[in-house]
Amino acid sequence: MAAVRNTGVQNAQTDYIASLDADCVPQPDWLERLMPLFDKDKMAGVSGKLIEKNQKKMADRWRAAHMKQFWDGEEIIIDPMHLFGNNTIFLRPALKEVGFYKDTPEYRTNNEDYYISRQLLEHGYHIAYDPHSIVYHLRTDSLYSLFRTYWRWFYLHRPRPDSKRGLWEKLKVNLQYFRMFLKQDLKQARWDIIPADFLFFIHQEYHDYQFALEARRKRRARKNQ
Repeated sequence: MAAVRNTGVQNAQTDYIASLDADCVPQPDWLERLMPLFDKDKMAGVSGKLIEKNQKKMADRWRAAHMKQFWDGEEIIIDPMHLFGNNTIFLRPALKEVGFYKDTPEYRTNNEDYYISRQLLEHGYHIAYDPHSIVYHLRTDSLYSLFRTYWRWFYLHRPRPDSKRGLWEKLKVNLQYFRMFLKQDLKQARWDIIPADFLFFIHQEYHDYQFALEARRKRRARKNQ
């Protein structure tokens, strides 16, 4: 993902780079609402609110409940923690100044939006989120693809399961989020997606274990070189 975005940014001829994920459809006024935010001094990036369009399957309803890609509230937020990469507009010279998107393995499928947002903020630029600039998400998931995506979203920001200690620390985090999701769903009477909460924990443990096995394989390969 980072490499594709860098190719587009580096070959663009305009100062502003607007992008939408392939499974996202903007409201007609999406661009019209976002562009005025650049009137603020040193504004380098803006994004709108993503709403899940498909919620017929349990996996899609779970994604809508627990993998939200928007910030809470109905007010414009200046300098949120990060922008959501599914719909963004960036100032191209600012991206160039901070070194574009980080094209390393951990950023090739996810997290490039978090990285570039943090880079812009650390270089003194502003970013903004407008909840009234709406984009509809057309994605539909199986439970496997859902929880694989969740794992990819967060594995950089949580204990890395590449050792026995890492697996133990990540297990505690997985339990924490399982309990949180279950509590939220019970409180909101979302009975239909509660089975997915249990499957969430199982899937995260599975992907962590696979990651640990691959890490061990790579360590052994390096030793044998």
